[in-house]
Amino acid sequence: MGVASYRSSTVGPYLECYSGIQVRDPDGETGYYIPYIYVTVNDAALASGREVLGAPKKLAHIRLIREGGLIQGTLERPKGKRLLTLTAQPDERMSSDSRQMYSARTNFYSVRQLPPIIESGKGEVTQLVKWCTDRTLRRDERGEEVLFTGPTSLTYDSPRLSIPCTT
Repeated sequence: MGVASYRSSTVGPYLECYSGIQVRDPDGETGYYIPYIYVTVNDAALASGREVLGAPKKLAHIRLIREGGLIQGTLERPKGKRLLTLTAQPDERMSSDSRQMYSARTNFYSVRQLPPIIESGKGEVTQLVKWCTDRTLRRDERGEEVLFTGPTSLTYDSPRLSIPCTT
């Protein structure tokens, strides 16, 4: 789970909240299955990920704030209905063996579903899509990637709905 701020991208600035599950594909390559990605109100960020890559993107209200040594990300959908809170205290450099999801080149997988053609009812397609990111990570004066780790807390803020069944 992560919350990211893209201050500069090909589609402009936006925030993103994602969930990833580490997987290995049939070719033995490791990557992350992404069941969903939420982005802030930026239609270009939504469309470029969803239509081009097949990334399961939806619009949401995301905040990322830094206060002292803490960083907190929140996800609301709709606005005012908080779904999750991610709080981190990055206090040490991340070791190179735990950086796979944060490497400059990472494989991601998602499921893309295309509905059938309305008139014929045929043509429905479900695809497993493999896509890759090429990111430029910030480096320090020694040329090492600047990645930190530390205590993290994830809270799912929205209780499960319980709807009584009447007969």
